[in-house]
Amino acid sequence: MLFSLRLGDVLEHMFRYKVLERKLIDALPLAEKRRLEEMLTQAIDRGCISLTDDRYVLLDPLEMVILLINMGFLDIERLVNFIEWHEFENYIARVLQFAGFDVYSNYQHRGLVRFQIDVLGLDSIRKLGLVIECKHWRSIRRYSTKLAEAVKDHIRRVERLVKFCEWVVINIPALRRIKTLIPVVVVLKSDAQKVIDNVPIVSITELRDFILNIEKYVDELELKTYSNRCYVE
Repeated sequence: MLFSLRLGDVLEHMFRYKVLERKLIDALPLAEKRRLEEMLTQAIDRGCISLTDDRYVLLDPLEMVILLINMGFLDIERLVNFIEWHEFENYIARVLQFAGFDVYSNYQHRGLVRFQIDVLGLDSIRKLGLVIECKHWRSIRRYSTKLAEAVKDHIRRVERLVKFCEWVVINIPALRRIKTLIPVVVVLKSDAQKVIDNVPIVSITELRDFILNIEKYVDELELKTYSNRCYVE
């Protein structure tokens, strides 16, 4: 039965159980075995997998998904079922922090008007804030039909954040040092549609570049921006 395994089956096993035994790798056809070994070698170098006694332990499932996408593995949908929401959100937070942003996750405003922001990244040096909606949809092929409505909902959240900023700064004082706010929707996998209603749709594989070059994308894509009424010089 082991000899009927294919690459996708072995990767799904690793994501499901967070560990991969050597015997499963050896059961693959030779070409797929070599391809998987190359993937595992690169994953170890990137720190998302460790190797102990012929057992590969999955340390960072989302970083592993990004590596697989970059290496041309297309059957990602069967793997994302085993990525937890907090792993997706934490990855976005790590990328923001690496780029110099202060990060506030899962902000819930409980005033007269209620709204929630998945991830708020604030860069007081550039006076720039990214208001991020995380879309961790399980079905990658079907998520594009939901994007337009998700963008509309996110725009409403950002407009509420701006309108009620006097109350938000009580909990997040650093918001006073931010002049411009930009709404962003982050998804798992890249799609042909990069912008909806002037809001960028950014995949996890594109996120680092987008954050590091945000000013360029604002100009080139004519992205929607908001002036922060609570900004203080």
